Amino acid sequence: MLHMFKIAFLALAFFPEANEPVLQPYVQPIINSALNIRQDTKRPENYFLLLRALFRSIGGGRYESLYKEVCPVLQSLLEMLNSALGFTKRASPTQELFVEICLTVPVRLSVLLPFLSLLMRPLVFALESGPELVSQGLRTLELCIDNLTREFLDPILTPVMDDIMTSLWLHLQLPSSASTHAPVAARILGKLGGRNRHMLITRFPADSIKPSDAEGGGVTAPLAFEGLSGLVSMPLSDAVLFSTKILEDRVLTKHPDLARKDAVDFIVACARYVLVDYLAASAAAADSTAWASECGRQLIKLTVEPLAQKRLANISLPATQGSQLF
Repeated sequence: MLHMFKIAFLALAFFPEANEPVLQPYVQPIINSALNIRQDTKRPENYFLLLRALFRSIGGGRYESLYKEVCPVLQSLLEMLNSALGFTKRASPTQELFVEICLTVPVRLSVLLPFLSLLMRPLVFALESGPELVSQGLRTLELCIDNLTREFLDPILTPVMDDIMTSLWLHLQLPSSASTHAPVAARILGKLGGRNRHMLITRFPADSIKPSDAEGGGVTAPLAFEGLSGLVSMPLSDAVLFSTKILEDRVLTKHPDLARKDAVDFIVACARYVLVDYLAASAAAADSTAWASECGRQLIKLTVEPLAQKRLANISLPATQGSQLF
């Protein structure tokens, strides 16, 4: 039966003028029947395959009368698919099927605007899927950026911006994306017009890195303490590890926001100190470079974690003159 529907839809591509009026009265009943019957069947995926075949056949912007038939059921369709995504296994064929149907719904962008937020979650899944869905997701994202104002689009993108930015940066690094997805991802980052640089440090996937041994000659900072004469050499390894533990603590009552802000300030100041130390003492260039990389990666590793992003959302990084190490 599914094969017969595909043949009928294929006739629309060969003879559009003759077959578009014939298919028009059946578009809405096909969608409604698929959504209703799939609840009482043992193989509901067949009805979603039917919807995918229908949307693939009438997509492309040539069948205006057919698009009007989709508009009345657009909201219920997107809501149902978003709900179904919550019960599917991640990166499974069923999830990819739902995501593709969401991103290929045959309607004009102007009609889709009131329900654009319902596309954000499928868009994130698409950017994390196979090559075809990644291409579809990138096209959808670029279409929205090109045609919608920042004031309208930003509030819709904000809940999923972290996931989108992480996926875009990842496609810039993957060798498999070098010739296909990487140029599009770079173009989208440019079109974001500064939004890609907001809290940029949280967007880079961090490589796993082991803390260095504090007894192995780590970098120290000469600090002056009130009541003590001279400078005290403070090992930065212990201080940085302690600061990261504060940020990793998920019990909010144990370490208030001020403590977390101080921890971020201290880690950033340590990284700045090591960079200055590297420029000032070339003899320790190897150790300084390694520690500058480690301090930065430790902060990045914390901020990539979703819960850490929420905890650090209201923490602003200090200005250079505000660091106590200088």
